[in-house]
Amino acid sequence: MIWEVDDGVKEIEGLDEDGRPDPEYAEQLGLQRARFGMRALAAIIETAIFLAILTPFAIWVAPTLVRLARRELDGYGLVQHPNFVFMLIIAIATVVLVLAFALTQGLLHGKKGVSIGKAFTGIRTVNVKTLERPGFWRVTLRTLIYLGSWLLPVIGPALFLVSPLFDSERRGRGWLDLAAATWLVDIRRGLNPYHRKRMRIARKSVQVEPNRERAELPSLSTEADDDAQVYRPRGRASAGVIGSRRPKSAARPEGVVTAAPTPEAKQAAAAPASRAAGAVIVLDDGTRHSVSAPVLLGRNPDGDGADSDGAGLLRVADTTRSVSKTHLRLDPADGGLRIADMHSKNGLRLLRRGQWSRTPAGQSEFVPIGDEVRFGDRSLTLEELR
Repeated sequence: MIWEVDDGVKEIEGLDEDGRPDPEYAEQLGLQRARFGMRALAAIIETAIFLAILTPFAIWVAPTLVRLARRELDGYGLVQHPNFVFMLIIAIATVVLVLAFALTQGLLHGKKGVSIGKAFTGIRTVNVKTLERPGFWRVTLRTLIYLGSWLLPVIGPALFLVSPLFDSERRGRGWLDLAAATWLVDIRRGLNPYHRKRMRIARKSVQVEPNRERAELPSLSTEADDDAQVYRPRGRASAGVIGSRRPKSAARPEGVVTAAPTPEAKQAAAAPASRAAGAVIVLDDGTRHSVSAPVLLGRNPDGDGADSDGAGLLRVADTTRSVSKTHLRLDPADGGLRIADMHSKNGLRLLRRGQWSRTPAGQSEFVPIGDEVRFGDRSLTLEELR
């Protein structure tokens, strides 16, 4: 019997050889750093809310407390003050609101990576290593360091606020982020790390350790003279060979006279070649569609656009709305399809040699039979058109 012991160590993807977070991995996932302007706006919003909570205290209670501190008013005089009950209510309400504001900010920030200001600006905080929620204590550490910076009034907080501009990795991580091992991302321009389904798909799409380039081995059906043959991807044959070679034209024996082919024979010979252009796309839900003419695919494709060019329309179901209305264009090609991203929101990813690569918007890419394409949360594979 073999016993397996769980050491309790969670494997973390996206770390380099030294165990540090790899910015390239986060970029391949689709995460975008929060812009400095949005971070500043979030801080301004939260500061404004905090000052609004303190305003009644500053107007009605603080002046009396200053008089008490200067000994212009004693304790008996404070209690006998005509507005004492009102000031007491204001003071208690201020303390309760400040505590509620601080706890709400801390709990939301720790568990959801969002505070009130960040919710308005589309910013989320994540653990820079795991790209998951930062946790309550990391957020508390950030807050304590920031409050400690006020020991050097104005200058201390200002240095902390502008420190993201000097990040050597250009990820917008300031001194607070470095101390608490956090990172602020923009979910409006990039992937939302708290969307579990999309994050899971993105992690599967990214190859953390790229496969080494291997020399391509010849197909079992390859002949010695490579210059005289052209490789054409085909479906799996009964012998299990994925690829096959286009057969050479057989040499005619000397002395044998062949008759000129008739027009009907020429048309019959050309028919298989015309059928080879295109492919059958198999969606991840098992539905199959033959593509032998241009097709626009999406959640609700528009056939009146400038790029439609009389293409057919193919709608796909998408409950998460990760697929754009007109997401991609399919054009038949010899041995597969040419696929172009129609400037969709979540783009296209192609699986090639075991690695996922993103296709630039508007650029047509040839996809051979057998390859897989991901668009949003959906995917499709190509089979031979028969």
